[in-house]
Amino acid sequence: MKKRTPEKWSLTALLPVFEPKLDEFGRPMCRSGVAEWIWAFYRSDPRRFKEEVKKHFELGYPNYTVRSANYEQRVIWLQENRSDRL
Repeated sequence: MKKRTPEKWSLTALLPVFEPKLDEFGRPMCRSGVAEWIWAFYRSDPRRFKEEVKKHFELGYPNYTVRSANYEQRVIWLQENRSDRL
């Protein structure tokens, strides 16, 4: 029996590659996502989608602001609010 090597079954090989998105200060933004039930509101009820995304990230990422969403890739872009002097 042939032993599998990490390169052949690595999860990172299945993930799409994204170009880093930069904020207005040239700092890279954080890429994240939300559950499919939240994405379901993207086209049917955009206001509710924005509310749910904001609530979701207020809990898990308190020092970040949601900047944009990409429905096709199911990506939410976040900008860090913390000062560089921390």
